[in-house]
Amino acid sequence: MADVCKKTKRTYDVGPDTELPDLTGGRVTAVAVSDVAELQATYVDTNDLDLAAAEISLRSRAEGPDPGWQLALPADEDTEVEIRRAAGRGVRVPVALTRLLTAVTTGSALSARVVMSTTRTSRHLSGADGTVVANVHDDLVTATEPEGTPVQLRQVEVEVVDGDQVLLDQIHRALTEVGMQRSSWASKLQRALRDVDPAGQQLDPEPALSKETAGATLHRYLVGQRRALTRADLAVRTISASVHDVRVAARRLRAALTVYRRLLDADRARHLQGELQWIGRELSDLRDAEVAGEALFAALEDEPDLGAADSARGLVQRELTATEGRASAAAETALASGRYLALLTQLDMLCAAPPWTDQASESADTALPKVLAKPHRRLRRAAKAAAAAGPDERTSSLHEVRKCAKRLRYSLEVAEPALGDPAHRLANAAKHVQSQLGDHLDAVALGEWLLRLGHDPDARAAAFTLGRLHARNEERIPLPLDDYRRAVKQVLRKKNSAFLRTA
Repeated sequence: MADVCKKTKRTYDVGPDTELPDLTGGRVTAVAVSDVAELQATYVDTNDLDLAAAEISLRSRAEGPDPGWQLALPADEDTEVEIRRAAGRGVRVPVALTRLLTAVTTGSALSARVVMSTTRTSRHLSGADGTVVANVHDDLVTATEPEGTPVQLRQVEVEVVDGDQVLLDQIHRALTEVGMQRSSWASKLQRALRDVDPAGQQLDPEPALSKETAGATLHRYLVGQRRALTRADLAVRTISASVHDVRVAARRLRAALTVYRRLLDADRARHLQGELQWIGRELSDLRDAEVAGEALFAALEDEPDLGAADSARGLVQRELTATEGRASAAAETALASGRYLALLTQLDMLCAAPPWTDQASESADTALPKVLAKPHRRLRRAAKAAAAAGPDERTSSLHEVRKCAKRLRYSLEVAEPALGDPAHRLANAAKHVQSQLGDHLDAVALGEWLLRLGHDPDARAAAFTLGRLHARNEERIPLPLDDYRRAVKQVLRKKNSAFLRTA
């Protein structure tokens, strides 16, 4: 069995002779120094250091306070998710952990990369009531690659136990005042690899183009979204997060490959577009059920305490459980499939060695406006078609406008580092159109759910409540046309899009 916990901590690189300062003050009224502990851990990774590149560490401890396997995943700047699993009979990584790391390793074998022997002196920081609020671990580490020469490093790790950001910042100020610096490395493995193998594997792929080119701009975005896809996939597998972020990363990658296809080998780009569309479609039913569940239960919260309301809640829960069960099974099958693994591998190959065309070597400020003009024209045509659509085509035509706004927004995100404020402003305008239509289309979808529930044979006792919910939702469905038209006008007005026509 695996345990999952979140840790809030900061790590500092420390010189061998630096002394820790007095850490009392604020919430900290006492500091107790524990006995020195001797720890040993074996860190594993792929031959290409895929875990280290993703700021992930996987280690095995044979003894000490936390024996077994420990997988550390970045959550945000000061937080990581740690998954612990008991050691098995052998030394191989448990299959359950390798499956969690599918999006990172893409099937590559994991093997021992560095053995770290740590002499740890811990300081336990307590508040006025004696509660330990933080631990400060002073680690002297000896890191050794298989058949390599041992190297030593020292790090101080501050881990909050019963505190908050204010406490973390307080300790940070005390440490930096004596010259300590926050580590620029995401893990001890990354830090150790710099010393034990300074000429080793490169953690970040390079585009092989000048950084001012259109290709280099696109490459940075593709690498960033591939990493976003990894983080989202890990969250789904480890903490049962929503599939929403997986779909968003896949959609951003697809938009970039679609709009900027002229910079890459067209056949490779089209193939990846299709595969990214496939995985998004495989996850869409589960995401739709998640959104519907949130909306339905939020609506039920506002209903009076009637017996029928209880019947409605039971009916909604039953329908969602059945729908999410089917959709979750389909999503799990897709994420465990060889096709998905092949997609991840192909994305990695694209990032490692992009198949550039000659246009990728053009300067970004010249090439990108020409590329961006096409999704902008596409949004203009979709908005015009929606304005002329009849009642039967209205929802589908507005959905097309939203898709075009989203594609324009994501393609502008690619170009923002090169084109600056004009691209940023236009991306925000496109996002506003997307949001306006999103609220409207969500209400339409909720209405369809309520109608379906109302026709359920078991809905008789809940009919009154479902009718009330449907009537209230009908009031939300009409699109605020003035707001929508203003949002579209902001995207299409020449003042905001003039930079697209300068090339």
